[in-house]
Amino acid sequence: MLYRAIIVSIISFFFNEFLFYDYEISFFINTLIFCLPFLLYKSVSFYLKLNSIVLFTGVLLRHRPREIHLIPISSRGDFDYYSFLSQKPFLLTFHSLLIILGLIILLLQIKKLKSHIIFNTFIILCFVGFIVGLFHDQIEFSFLQADIRWIVTLFVGINIGYKLSSNNTFYQSINYILLSGAILTIFNLIYDTISNDFKYKYSSDLIFLIPLFGILMLNKSKIKNIFLFIIPVTRTDIILYLLLILNKIKLSFPLILTTLITVLILSLYNFDQVFTQSEQSFTSFILRESGLASNSVLDKSLMVRIYELQSLLNQSFVQVMFGNGFGSFFELDNVNLTLDQSDFSKDELVKNKFSQPHTFISYLILKIGIIGFIAISYLTFTHVKGGILIKALLSLCFLTSFYWVPLSAYIWGIYLGVAKKT
Repeated sequence: MLYRAIIVSIISFFFNEFLFYDYEISFFINTLIFCLPFLLYKSVSFYLKLNSIVLFTGVLLRHRPREIHLIPISSRGDFDYYSFLSQKPFLLTFHSLLIILGLIILLLQIKKLKSHIIFNTFIILCFVGFIVGLFHDQIEFSFLQADIRWIVTLFVGINIGYKLSSNNTFYQSINYILLSGAILTIFNLIYDTISNDFKYKYSSDLIFLIPLFGILMLNKSKIKNIFLFIIPVTRTDIILYLLLILNKIKLSFPLILTTLITVLILSLYNFDQVFTQSEQSFTSFILRESGLASNSVLDKSLMVRIYELQSLLNQSFVQVMFGNGFGSFFELDNVNLTLDQSDFSKDELVKNKFSQPHTFISYLILKIGIIGFIAISYLTFTHVKGGILIKALLSLCFLTSFYWVPLSAYIWGIYLGVAKKT
């Protein structure tokens, strides 16, 4: 497994750092990646390949270049970068087309698949919210695509998880992606060190996959639980470590030790800045992203999230309770921040209409309201295995991550599909 993971991470590294800047080369590479699962369309093998490709492209290939910080904010929507997640052969990206074609094949076999209560509940609640949103003129039909893509990936994830939950090869494909992600992170850090251009803050969330070495080595008997750990989390990673401590001391200690050793080693790259917590230091990045840093002034990313939630709670009582459904948006008025394209798209900033808040809790309140949020929270809680405290912590991890991201919805769906069948 290690050798194959190294090969996959090397391929991903060269794609991200060197090849995805050329349109023709990228189109050729992305077409090959896109065709792979369909060339192997044979019953279960197709679903395995589809799952592997979706996770590979979503976790290991970047939507934007890591040196995004070198691009002026005013031009960040116009840079030339053509990854599987960003290049569009038609109106949609390769990644979106892959998900949609996978959905079509799933629908052709819908009689063989069982629906999922969370999926059905979300659809019903969003329909109710959509009616409410139309009544209050809070629907922008141009935003429908992002919401529908979210629910499509959730549906595909649930059914693939349900269909393949008893297949050992399925879990092995997850292992390869996780291990490759951790190795890719190390490659990124080594490359940044050699080039003396640190991109920690602007790289992907893969930095948090490094501790997964411990999970991959220790928790083989219940490997399906690692679905939780490929969700791109920031501050909620602390909850995951706490969960491990409560669940199995022998597992949690090596994991935390692995994390501490990794952070220490990588901090030595700029040791003179570690204790000063310079903005460019690796330690400063880890502390900030994990929520451990105790700054007297709240950073912008956190304030944006607070303003988003405040805006949603300032709506009418009916909207707060039932949401505004698919295609809904919120506005940000009287915000004491300078919002730019690092926060939202240029078009959203001009119109002051925003479709996707930066946290899943706010997303659920916007789309299905507080009643919907409670319903989804309860259903998530009931589908998680373990004691009450474990179920509560796992549910909290789900509901505080960025689940409006289609990849995260796909991963969440996989876990729910697996949980229902086991």
